[in-house]
Amino acid sequence: MGDALIYYTNITLLTIMSTANCQLCGVVATLKCQRCQSVVYCNTVCQKHHWPTHKLVCNSFITDEVRQKTCIMRAFHKISGNIFILASHMRRSVGDGVVFVEINESLKTFTNSEPMHFAHITFVANNDIENFATTHYNINKICLPSVDHGSIAIVFVFQDFHKAFKATPDKTLNIENMLNNYPVPPNGQSILFTM
Repeated sequence: MGDALIYYTNITLLTIMSTANCQLCGVVATLKCQRCQSVVYCNTVCQKHHWPTHKLVCNSFITDEVRQKTCIMRAFHKISGNIFILASHMRRSVGDGVVFVEINESLKTFTNSEPMHFAHITFVANNDIENFATTHYNINKICLPSVDHGSIAIVFVFQDFHKAFKATPDKTLNIENMLNNYPVPPNGQSILFTM
């Protein structure tokens, strides 16, 4: 599917796809339910009107791949403040790099287990990414998304899976204020979070 652009607080409920007919009104539709990615709508009004009916079957359409992606994004949103603070401070001191989020579980366990999880977040400078990934996670090749000044690359690492994506803080998130009010963390930190 390619690199995703994830926003800190803004999650769209719909994803653009090839044309089909709206589940509610039947007109040409290019938006699909973000949760199950199986039902299409022409606009958010039709989606909201159809939700009482669709929610009864939405879970049955969700594939393991969609469920896993959703869990990773939920985890990201739970700890994204920590990620952005760490990345912003480290960029000031060592330059650009990547944030690795290690969750010491298999992806299946993470997706289907209890809501409490542990993550270790590490900022790695660009010149050390390959060495770090190989040494710490036995990952020989990482496809990182291209990032601009306002975004960061993040790699979620599980025991059996890794996923890289790009994240951009929401425009309402004041990074300068965060840098001035939160202490400089070490290049890594551990976090306990619930889903």
